[in-house]
Amino acid sequence: MSTVSELLSQAVAQLKQNESQADDANADAGLLLGHVLQKSSAWLMTWPTKEVSDFDANYFLKLVSKREGGTPLAYLLGEWGFMDFMLKVGPGVLVPRPETELLVELAAERVPQAANWKILDLGTGSGAIATALARLRPNSRIHAIERSQDAADIAQSNFDSLAPSVKLHWGSWFEPLATSDQFEIIVSNPPYIAEYELELEYLTEEPQEALVAAEDGLADIAHIVENSRPHLKESGWLLIEHGYGQGDAAQKLFTDAGFKDVETVLDLNSLPRVTLGRWNP
Repeated sequence: MSTVSELLSQAVAQLKQNESQADDANADAGLLLGHVLQKSSAWLMTWPTKEVSDFDANYFLKLVSKREGGTPLAYLLGEWGFMDFMLKVGPGVLVPRPETELLVELAAERVPQAANWKILDLGTGSGAIATALARLRPNSRIHAIERSQDAADIAQSNFDSLAPSVKLHWGSWFEPLATSDQFEIIVSNPPYIAEYELELEYLTEEPQEALVAAEDGLADIAHIVENSRPHLKESGWLLIEHGYGQGDAAQKLFTDAGFKDVETVLDLNSLPRVTLGRWNP
């Protein structure tokens, strides 16, 4: 049988063969072995000479091979951290990104702590945004819409365990809503990568329909801006995450649609990431 340190060394060497994963090889190997053994990173460091059963070792090395081949680490672990909680994830959803936490924070800032507001999360995916808002503003009523059945199943599982008050609707963008449904806040992290963007080469394992949009990546953003207006209460806010090169285009879409107080907020890397505006018809 192999020891913990032997398996980790073998895994790190294998992962480093993929240049895009070389920097994270040590961390990924530790997380995968900890997942298989149900042990913490501290345990792995404390007991490097512990022997690992052949069954667990073989399973671990299979996961390492999948990681080397490009499978997102989150899919292999079955969960991923967002804000202050862990979400169930899988091949049907995007892995939650740290940049999206900015969208949540900006939305929550606009909702009074005790307010009983209606908030809508469009294209909820794993349910990360809706779950976070439900936890930050528990008095508000959170609705989430998702058109992928696989993603909706994962989102519902996360809502059941983390935010039971969230109401999930199945469908494309605003289609599941009644004409009279209105919200104080609408948020979305829609597909915004153009079909020709090079970064898609590294995202082949994640659902492309949640990543790619036509019209230079702006088609879904434009659709949301245009069709959100009937579903926003007067002085309601629309907040949309977008690519770092889309700030000016997003602002124009907002202002052309009649939104006021339009601004684009930079993320922690000082890149344009979220554009927001207030609807005042």
